[in-house]
Amino acid sequence: ICNAEPQPEEKSKCLYELFIIQHIIHRMTEDECDNVIENRGILFKEECKEMNTFILSDVKTVKSICKGRTDGDIISESLFEIIDCELKSKTEKKPPCKYNGKRQFKKRIEVSCEGGYPVHYKRALKE
Repeated sequence: ICNAEPQPEEKSKCLYELFIIQHIIHRMTEDECDNVIENRGILFKEECKEMNTFILSDVKTVKSICKGRTDGDIISESLFEIIDCELKSKTEKKPPCKYNGKRQFKKRIEVSCEGGYPVHYKRALKE
């Protein structure tokens, strides 16, 4: 998806586009982890990811976490609903991937920002 040697701004935008695919969805349920992850082609080195978190929001709201911020890890001021999809079997890493979903409400999230874009999901904060 990203060029081999992208310019810094292009790299940030490319990582942001990957972040959207891997972590932002407007609506889903805990039971949809398997389908959403498969449909979006979310893998880690051709294997099932042990954990993937979806932020139930729109792209603009999530992007605003990084607005006017310097590069680095930022904790959101807004609260988000998230779904953590955890791989059911740590030993079965070849697709098709099977996940248990867990919904969490009103969570501040931490993301890494680069060039004004969220590029990595770090964690949800414990309240």
